[in-house]
Amino acid sequence: MEPSQVFSSHAAGEAAGFLFALLSALLYSTEGVAAKLLYTYGLAPLTVLVWRFLLAACIFAVLHRFRLSLTQSGLRPFPLVAAGIIQALTVLFLFYAFALLPAGLAILLFYLYPAFVTAAGAMFLKERLTAARLAGLLLTFLGLLIITGAPGSAFTFPGAAYALSAALGNAAFVLLTSRFLEKVPVYTASAWTTGTTAILFLFLALATGEFSLPAPSPQTYFLLAFLALVPTVFALASLLTAVGRIGPSRTAIIATLEPLFTAFLGYLLLGESLPAHQLFGGLLILLAVLLQRR
Repeated sequence: MEPSQVFSSHAAGEAAGFLFALLSALLYSTEGVAAKLLYTYGLAPLTVLVWRFLLAACIFAVLHRFRLSLTQSGLRPFPLVAAGIIQALTVLFLFYAFALLPAGLAILLFYLYPAFVTAAGAMFLKERLTAARLAGLLLTFLGLLIITGAPGSAFTFPGAAYALSAALGNAAFVLLTSRFLEKVPVYTASAWTTGTTAILFLFLALATGEFSLPAPSPQTYFLLAFLALVPTVFALASLLTAVGRIGPSRTAIIATLEPLFTAFLGYLLLGESLPAHQLFGGLLILLAVLLQRR
Protein backbone atom coordinates (compact mmCIF):
# COMPACT_ATOMS: atom_id res chain seq x y z
CA MET A 1 0.00 0.00 0.00
CA GLU A 2 1.31 3.47 -0.91
CA PRO A 3 2.15 5.90 1.96
CA SER A 4 -0.55 8.29 0.74
CA GLN A 5 -3.11 5.48 0.94
CA VAL A 6 -1.98 4.58 4.47
CA PHE A 7 -2.31 8.22 5.55
CA SER A 8 -5.73 8.53 3.90
CA SER A 9 -6.95 5.36 5.59
CA HIS A 10 -5.66 6.53 8.97
CA ALA A 11 -7.31 9.94 8.56
CA ALA A 12 -10.61 8.32 7.60
CA GLY A 13 -10.40 6.04 10.64
CA GLU A 14 -9.77 9.00 12.94
CA ALA A 15 -12.64 10.98 11.43
CA ALA A 16 -14.96 8.01 11.94
CA GLY A 17 -13.76 7.64 15.54
CA PHE A 18 -14.43 11.33 16.19
CA LEU A 19 -17.98 10.99 14.82
CA PHE A 20 -18.63 7.84 16.86
CA ALA A 21 -17.51 9.68 20.02
CA LEU A 22 -19.92 12.54 19.24
CA LEU A 23 -22.72 10.07 18.54
CA SER A 24 -22.01 8.29 21.82
CA ALA A 25 -22.33 11.54 23.80
CA LEU A 26 -25.60 12.37 22.04
CA LEU A 27 -27.09 8.91 22.63
CA TYR A 28 -26.05 8.76 26.29
CA SER A 29 -27.71 12.14 26.87
CA THR A 30 -31.16 10.58 26.29
CA GLU A 31 -30.94 8.23 29.29
CA GLY A 32 -31.91 10.87 31.86
CA VAL A 33 -35.12 11.78 30.03
CA ALA A 34 -36.14 8.14 29.53
CA ALA A 35 -35.35 7.21 33.15
CA LYS A 36 -37.34 10.16 34.55
CA LEU A 37 -40.35 9.17 32.46
CA LEU A 38 -40.10 5.54 33.64
CA TYR A 39 -39.99 6.65 37.28
CA THR A 40 -43.34 8.38 36.75
CA TYR A 41 -44.82 4.95 35.88
CA GLY A 42 -43.83 3.59 39.29
CA LEU A 43 -40.65 1.67 38.44
CA ALA A 44 -37.88 1.79 41.06
CA PRO A 45 -34.41 2.89 39.89
CA LEU A 46 -32.87 -0.57 40.43
CA THR A 47 -35.70 -2.19 38.49
CA VAL A 48 -35.06 0.18 35.60
CA LEU A 49 -31.34 -0.63 35.68
CA VAL A 50 -31.99 -4.40 35.68
CA TRP A 51 -34.28 -4.29 32.64
CA ARG A 52 -32.09 -1.77 30.87
CA PHE A 53 -28.92 -3.86 31.00
CA LEU A 54 -30.66 -7.24 30.70
CA LEU A 55 -32.40 -6.21 27.48
CA ALA A 56 -29.19 -4.61 26.22
CA ALA A 57 -27.20 -7.81 26.81
CA CYS A 58 -29.80 -9.82 24.88
CA ILE A 59 -29.74 -7.33 22.00
CA PHE A 60 -25.93 -7.43 21.82
CA ALA A 61 -26.03 -11.24 21.80
CA VAL A 62 -28.57 -11.25 18.98
CA LEU A 63 -26.63 -8.65 16.98
CA HIS A 64 -23.54 -10.82 17.13
CA ARG A 65 -25.54 -14.00 16.48
CA PHE A 66 -24.58 -15.41 19.88
CA ARG A 67 -20.92 -15.77 18.83
CA LEU A 68 -19.68 -14.88 22.32
CA SER A 69 -16.81 -17.37 22.54
CA LEU A 70 -13.40 -15.93 23.39
CA THR A 71 -11.35 -18.96 22.32
CA GLN A 72 -10.26 -17.45 18.99
CA SER A 73 -9.15 -14.19 20.60
CA GLY A 74 -7.02 -15.90 23.24
CA LEU A 75 -8.60 -13.60 25.85
CA ARG A 76 -9.97 -15.00 29.09
CA PRO A 77 -13.42 -13.88 30.31
CA PHE A 78 -12.02 -12.15 33.41
CA PRO A 79 -11.26 -8.72 31.81
CA LEU A 80 -14.75 -8.56 30.26
CA VAL A 81 -16.45 -9.60 33.51
CA ALA A 82 -14.28 -7.10 35.42
CA ALA A 83 -15.35 -4.35 32.99
CA GLY A 84 -19.00 -5.27 33.62
CA ILE A 85 -18.50 -5.12 37.38
CA ILE A 86 -16.79 -1.73 37.07
CA GLN A 87 -19.64 -0.48 34.88
CA ALA A 88 -22.21 -1.55 37.49
CA LEU A 89 -20.27 0.08 40.35
CA THR A 90 -19.90 3.28 38.33
CA VAL A 91 -23.67 3.53 37.83
CA LEU A 92 -24.35 2.80 41.51
CA PHE A 93 -21.77 5.32 42.76
CA LEU A 94 -23.24 8.02 40.51
CA PHE A 95 -26.76 7.12 41.69
CA TYR A 96 -25.75 7.63 45.34
CA ALA A 97 -23.87 10.81 44.45
CA PHE A 98 -27.07 12.26 43.00
CA ALA A 99 -28.85 11.38 46.25
CA LEU A 100 -26.31 13.27 48.40
CA LEU A 101 -25.20 16.15 46.18
CA PRO A 102 -26.86 18.72 43.91
CA ALA A 103 -27.05 17.27 40.40
CA GLY A 104 -24.77 19.98 39.00
CA LEU A 105 -21.98 19.30 41.47
CA ALA A 106 -22.29 15.52 41.03
CA ILE A 107 -22.01 15.88 37.25
CA LEU A 108 -19.05 18.24 37.58
CA LEU A 109 -17.13 15.78 39.77
CA PHE A 110 -18.09 12.81 37.62
CA TYR A 111 -16.82 14.47 34.45
CA LEU A 112 -13.38 14.75 35.91
CA TYR A 113 -12.96 11.24 34.51
CA PRO A 114 -11.43 12.46 31.20
CA ALA A 115 -8.54 13.88 33.26
CA PHE A 116 -8.11 10.50 34.97
CA VAL A 117 -8.21 8.74 31.59
CA THR A 118 -5.64 11.11 30.10
CA ALA A 119 -3.27 10.80 33.07
CA ALA A 120 -3.54 7.00 33.19
CA GLY A 121 -3.24 6.75 29.41
CA ALA A 122 -0.01 8.74 29.48
CA MET A 123 1.42 6.65 32.32
CA PHE A 124 0.32 3.14 31.36
CA LEU A 125 -0.71 3.16 27.67
CA LYS A 126 2.03 5.50 26.41
CA GLU A 127 -0.49 7.96 24.93
CA ARG A 128 1.01 11.31 23.98
CA LEU A 129 0.15 14.13 26.38
CA THR A 130 -0.19 16.88 23.78
CA ALA A 131 -0.88 20.57 24.32
CA ALA A 132 -4.23 20.19 22.52
CA ARG A 133 -5.24 17.43 24.91
CA LEU A 134 -4.30 19.44 28.00
CA ALA A 135 -6.09 22.51 26.62
CA GLY A 136 -9.12 20.34 25.92
CA LEU A 137 -9.20 19.12 29.51
CA LEU A 138 -9.01 22.68 30.82
CA LEU A 139 -11.75 23.93 28.50
CA THR A 140 -14.07 21.02 29.31
CA PHE A 141 -13.63 21.60 33.04
CA LEU A 142 -14.37 25.32 32.68
CA GLY A 143 -17.35 24.57 30.46
CA LEU A 144 -18.77 22.07 32.94
CA LEU A 145 -18.15 24.48 35.80
CA ILE A 146 -20.21 27.13 33.98
CA ILE A 147 -22.97 24.71 32.89
CA THR A 148 -23.50 23.11 36.30
CA GLY A 149 -22.96 26.19 38.40
CA ALA A 150 -21.10 23.93 40.88
CA PRO A 151 -23.14 24.83 43.99
CA GLY A 152 -20.97 24.44 47.07
CA SER A 153 -23.49 25.05 49.87
CA ALA A 154 -24.80 21.48 49.82
CA PHE A 155 -21.38 19.84 49.60
CA THR A 156 -20.95 16.59 51.53
CA PHE A 157 -17.83 14.46 51.72
CA PRO A 158 -19.71 11.14 51.24
CA GLY A 159 -21.45 12.55 48.16
CA ALA A 160 -18.18 13.83 46.73
CA ALA A 161 -16.56 10.45 47.44
CA TYR A 162 -19.33 8.67 45.53
CA ALA A 163 -19.07 11.07 42.58
CA LEU A 164 -15.28 10.77 42.39
CA SER A 165 -15.53 6.99 42.73
CA ALA A 166 -17.93 7.00 39.77
CA ALA A 167 -15.44 9.12 37.81
CA LEU A 168 -12.60 6.71 38.62
CA GLY A 169 -14.83 3.76 37.72
CA ASN A 170 -15.78 5.23 34.35
CA ALA A 171 -12.11 6.00 33.62
CA ALA A 172 -11.17 2.42 34.52
CA PHE A 173 -13.95 1.07 32.27
CA VAL A 174 -12.79 3.12 29.27
CA LEU A 175 -9.14 2.20 29.80
CA LEU A 176 -9.82 -1.49 30.41
CA THR A 177 -12.03 -1.88 27.34
CA SER A 178 -9.39 -0.16 25.20
CA ARG A 179 -7.01 -3.01 26.05
CA PHE A 180 -9.11 -5.85 24.64
CA LEU A 181 -10.96 -4.18 21.74
CA GLU A 182 -8.21 -5.22 19.32
CA LYS A 183 -8.89 -8.88 20.15
CA VAL A 184 -12.65 -8.95 20.74
CA PRO A 185 -15.42 -7.52 18.50
CA VAL A 186 -17.39 -4.62 19.96
CA TYR A 187 -20.67 -6.57 20.13
CA THR A 188 -19.03 -9.52 21.91
CA ALA A 189 -17.33 -7.26 24.47
CA SER A 190 -20.56 -5.32 25.00
CA ALA A 191 -22.64 -8.48 25.51
CA TRP A 192 -20.23 -9.70 28.20
CA THR A 193 -20.02 -6.37 30.03
CA THR A 194 -23.75 -5.51 29.93
CA GLY A 195 -24.68 -9.10 30.87
CA THR A 196 -22.40 -8.97 33.92
CA THR A 197 -23.85 -5.59 34.89
CA ALA A 198 -27.43 -6.88 34.53
CA ILE A 199 -26.74 -9.92 36.75
CA LEU A 200 -25.23 -7.75 39.50
CA PHE A 201 -28.16 -5.32 39.42
CA LEU A 202 -30.64 -8.23 39.46
CA PHE A 203 -29.07 -9.72 42.61
CA LEU A 204 -29.03 -6.29 44.25
CA ALA A 205 -32.63 -5.54 43.31
CA LEU A 206 -33.80 -8.93 44.61
CA ALA A 207 -31.84 -8.49 47.84
CA THR A 208 -33.37 -5.06 48.49
CA GLY A 209 -36.87 -6.00 47.33
CA GLU A 210 -36.84 -3.38 44.56
CA PHE A 211 -37.25 -5.73 41.62
CA SER A 212 -40.61 -5.78 39.88
CA LEU A 213 -42.10 -6.51 36.49
CA PRO A 214 -42.88 -3.45 34.39
CA ALA A 215 -46.49 -2.35 34.21
CA PRO A 216 -48.22 -3.87 31.16
CA SER A 217 -48.59 -0.64 29.19
CA PRO A 218 -47.32 0.35 25.74
CA GLN A 219 -45.65 3.46 27.19
CA THR A 220 -43.61 1.47 29.73
CA TYR A 221 -42.55 -1.13 27.19
CA PHE A 222 -41.58 1.54 24.69
CA LEU A 223 -39.51 3.48 27.23
CA LEU A 224 -37.72 0.35 28.46
CA ALA A 225 -36.94 -0.68 24.89
CA PHE A 226 -35.73 2.84 24.13
CA LEU A 227 -33.54 2.93 27.25
CA ALA A 228 -32.00 -0.45 26.42
CA LEU A 229 -31.49 0.29 22.73
CA VAL A 230 -30.56 3.97 22.35
CA PRO A 231 -28.54 5.11 25.44
CA THR A 232 -27.18 1.60 26.09
CA VAL A 233 -26.73 -0.59 22.99
CA PHE A 234 -26.12 2.13 20.40
CA ALA A 235 -24.33 4.43 22.85
CA LEU A 236 -21.99 1.76 24.24
CA ALA A 237 -21.22 0.37 20.78
CA SER A 238 -20.41 3.89 19.56
CA LEU A 239 -18.25 4.59 22.62
CA LEU A 240 -16.20 1.41 22.27
CA THR A 241 -15.81 1.95 18.53
CA ALA A 242 -14.51 5.46 19.20
CA VAL A 243 -12.09 4.18 21.85
CA GLY A 244 -10.76 1.64 19.38
CA ARG A 245 -10.20 4.28 16.67
CA ILE A 246 -9.03 7.44 18.46
CA GLY A 247 -7.99 6.16 21.88
CA PRO A 248 -9.50 6.51 25.36
CA SER A 249 -8.27 10.04 26.16
CA ARG A 250 -9.71 11.85 23.15
CA THR A 251 -12.92 9.85 23.37
CA ALA A 252 -13.37 10.80 27.03
CA ILE A 253 -12.88 14.51 26.31
CA ILE A 254 -15.42 14.45 23.47
CA ALA A 255 -17.86 12.60 25.76
CA THR A 256 -18.12 15.70 27.97
CA LEU A 257 -20.59 17.04 25.40
CA GLU A 258 -23.17 14.77 27.03
CA PRO A 259 -24.29 17.31 29.71
CA LEU A 260 -24.81 19.93 27.00
CA PHE A 261 -26.86 17.52 24.91
CA THR A 262 -28.82 16.56 28.05
CA ALA A 263 -29.59 20.23 28.74
CA PHE A 264 -30.88 20.67 25.18
CA LEU A 265 -33.08 17.57 25.42
CA GLY A 266 -34.45 18.70 28.79
CA TYR A 267 -35.29 22.05 27.20
CA LEU A 268 -36.93 20.51 24.13
CA LEU A 269 -38.77 17.55 25.70
CA LEU A 270 -39.31 18.37 29.39
CA GLY A 271 -39.71 22.15 29.21
CA GLU A 272 -36.64 22.78 31.39
CA SER A 273 -34.84 26.11 31.20
CA LEU A 274 -31.71 26.63 29.12
CA PRO A 275 -30.01 29.82 30.41
CA ALA A 276 -27.31 31.72 28.55
CA HIS A 277 -24.50 30.63 30.87
CA GLN A 278 -25.15 26.98 29.95
CA LEU A 279 -24.86 27.83 26.28
CA PHE A 280 -21.57 29.63 26.93
CA GLY A 281 -20.23 26.66 28.88
CA GLY A 282 -21.29 24.42 26.02
CA LEU A 283 -19.34 26.57 23.56
CA LEU A 284 -16.17 26.05 25.62
CA ILE A 285 -16.70 22.29 25.53
CA LEU A 286 -17.29 22.44 21.77
CA LEU A 287 -14.00 24.29 21.42
CA ALA A 288 -12.29 21.53 23.41
CA VAL A 289 -13.84 18.93 21.11
CA LEU A 290 -12.60 20.78 18.02
CA LEU A 291 -9.10 20.75 19.49
CA GLN A 292 -9.31 16.95 19.69
CA ARG A 293 -10.38 16.77 16.05
CA ARG A 294 -7.24 18.67 15.05
